[in-house]
Amino acid sequence: MQVRRKPHLVNPHPYSFTITNADACVKGANTNGYVDVLCLVYTATSDSYSRTLIRKTWASARRVKGKRIVTMFLLGQRGEETQFLIDLENNHYHDIIQENFHDSYYNLTLKTLMGLRWAAQFCPNARYILKVDVDMFVNVYNLLDRLDSAPTRNFAEGNLKPVTKPIRDRHSKWYTSPKVYPNATYPPYLDGPAYLMTGDLSARIFGTSLHTRFLPWEDAYVGIIMHKIKVELKYNGKYENHLDYHKEQEMLRKINECITFHLGEDKDENKENIVMVWNRVRMLNDIPVLD
Repeated sequence: MQVRRKPHLVNPHPYSFTITNADACVKGANTNGYVDVLCLVYTATSDSYSRTLIRKTWASARRVKGKRIVTMFLLGQRGEETQFLIDLENNHYHDIIQENFHDSYYNLTLKTLMGLRWAAQFCPNARYILKVDVDMFVNVYNLLDRLDSAPTRNFAEGNLKPVTKPIRDRHSKWYTSPKVYPNATYPPYLDGPAYLMTGDLSARIFGTSLHTRFLPWEDAYVGIIMHKIKVELKYNGKYENHLDYHKEQEMLRKINECITFHLGEDKDENKENIVMVWNRVRMLNDIPVLD
């Protein structure tokens, strides 16, 4: 009798949750026990004000059109003083997920794996998962409309990047050594600022990541794993758009049609625009936001 060996562990995830809010999806579920969409927002430890603005705007819509949304913020760690403030914030809002890795740009892949690990363990009742960066705005009404016709398993969509080459320029921020990734190209992947997947993929992606060499570019890394597990990625241009605030009609058209979009290139501009855009979204939908 042939013994089947387990795949070799090449990318262990040795980090522990320091903040879980394990009951968030239980509390946020509908009467059938489901969360329609889990929004995982990627933020830095220093982004407390941006998180507050998101909570006051699009993430305040926890029940829309009969569907339930749970929004959680993903963080690493940065020093005792910063951690004290994060703990205070979480004690008030109960919407932070954190593991004990260093919070940095080059650890975004760890943040992705943490979020998917959390989803698989504490939110298996989520029908869909939206990954979104802190400088993106989510039109929750359009998002929930999209779910009505989206496949329910083995599905992911966003701004699809075709086959691309790793950057071998040592002076680049995105330099990738052939030792880290020896292949000549990446498989197609969904651009990092925002993409949607079905909830069944969380456990599969995290599990496969343990046997997939680490790469700091989270969107390309997730694309590699989705290629491994045979998820056919779909292009949808409604996930990454920029608003031109000087062209009123064009801005309103994008707000009315798109699912996610950049608020602006500057952090201060993002903070100014998010409330204005949220008010426009509510005006266009003419639907009260229910807590």
